[in-house]
Amino acid sequence: TAAANLPADLIWVVDADGIAVASSNAETSYSLVGDNYSDRQYFRDARAGRTGQQFAIGRRTGVSGLYFSFPVFDGDKFLGAAIIKWDIPHLSALISVDNVFIVDEVGVTIAARNKDLIFRAMPNATASDLPTQEKLSRYGISEFKTLRINWRNDTHYPGVGSIDENPQPLIFTAKSILDDAVTVHVAHPFDRLQEFSGARIISFAIFSLLDRKSTRLNSSHTDISRM
Repeated sequence: TAAANLPADLIWVVDADGIAVASSNAETSYSLVGDNYSDRQYFRDARAGRTGQQFAIGRRTGVSGLYFSFPVFDGDKFLGAAIIKWDIPHLSALISVDNVFIVDEVGVTIAARNKDLIFRAMPNATASDLPTQEKLSRYGISEFKTLRINWRNDTHYPGVGSIDENPQPLIFTAKSILDDAVTVHVAHPFDRLQEFSGARIISFAIFSLLDRKSTRLNSSHTDISRM
């Protein structure tokens, strides 16, 4: 299948009304064919002529994932969209240390080794602005507990703070990947001066690994858009 040949877990096509007309899992009990996805942000983006991206919990599979959509036009006429999904459990498998978490475009943590961090809202999150039904559709919940980051504001060691009530100092670094669909945050323990450069090196190594993975997914975007 197409999904087997690309770094994606699911591929499907919707018509101009958002109805799935073909999917890589059509022969399974979780087939998407016939389902309506017109309410998903990635479809609305495609209908507007843009490539779309969104985190959501799978309506059929119940598995959360990152969705990427690619509009299909015949001249000025919108025909539908091709969509690929990358399951979050695969993204989570890249996280091998505590205090690494992945945040979606509206500021909600969607993957972390520490399960207490999942579905928390970053201090600058815009998720609360989403309609209640949109939040339920995406995350299965409508309220988010804020992930409080207590910054030290130390000019000598920028980016040092702590999470919630835990007093342990952490050095925070972040990088956006997958065309800014998500941001990876690394919060490495920081107790002594010599650990500062070490934390930066660890963060760089994690970002490099994720960059390689995201490059493979980005290449699949090109393949899909050329279909």
